[in-house]
Amino acid sequence: MAEGLRHVVHRRVHLERSQPRHRRDQVGQYLEKKRDYKKRAERYHLVERKIKDLAAKSRFRNEDEFNFKMIHGKLGDDGIVVLPSSSSVASRKLPPKKQFRRSLEQLDRSRFVLQHRTNLKEKRAKKAITENATILMGDNSHIEFADSDDSVSEVEPVHESDTDSNDEMPISGDSSSMKKQPADSHAVIQGNLQVLTECIDAKHEDDTLRQRLDAERNLRVAVHKKRQIRKVKGTGVHMFPFVRQK
Repeated sequence: MAEGLRHVVHRRVHLERSQPRHRRDQVGQYLEKKRDYKKRAERYHLVERKIKDLAAKSRFRNEDEFNFKMIHGKLGDDGIVVLPSSSSVASRKLPPKKQFRRSLEQLDRSRFVLQHRTNLKEKRAKKAITENATILMGDNSHIEFADSDDSVSEVEPVHESDTDSNDEMPISGDSSSMKKQPADSHAVIQGNLQVLTECIDAKHEDDTLRQRLDAERNLRVAVHKKRQIRKVKGTGVHMFPFVRQK
């Protein structure tokens, strides 16, 4: 009976041999297949080629270039050297005229973003002022705006309910709601005033930054024009018609 059930359970014909003892520390206790070995060999040869290239660079390095990069290099938070971006490397390879145009484009882009941010803050400040004015005016009053401050007046319309002396006194629930309403409006006014103060401070900072950007742009344009004039000086060629040749 036992001999008849011997082939019921499937058994592997070719059994795997165990991993050699001298390679267990590298690849583990399981037997390494050929595809696993090829992956490990690719990684090993890649590291080997990198070490070979670095050794060749260190043998034939330029001392001045090495010292310059050591002084002007930057390290990140993780201690790894921060390599220059591809855009900065490409900009250094451009001719001087294209470099000048790209620098002006960057300044103009910064000025556009700054102007957009200033417009958003102005809208926010106007909204806060409008909300405060609405709360201060109340439901039964309005403000008339004129050219001079003397002609500005606040008019409160008189209703028949105000002149009626036989009106009943408000109940307790209405009085509590009337007491809560000024407190809520006061909190809203304080919040709007804080927003307005922040917008004003931010506007001063944006104005200072805008002046710096304008001055930087004007300086770059002036330096570029001066270099162009210096190039054509004495050649009889007028690059700028409004500049006289001395």
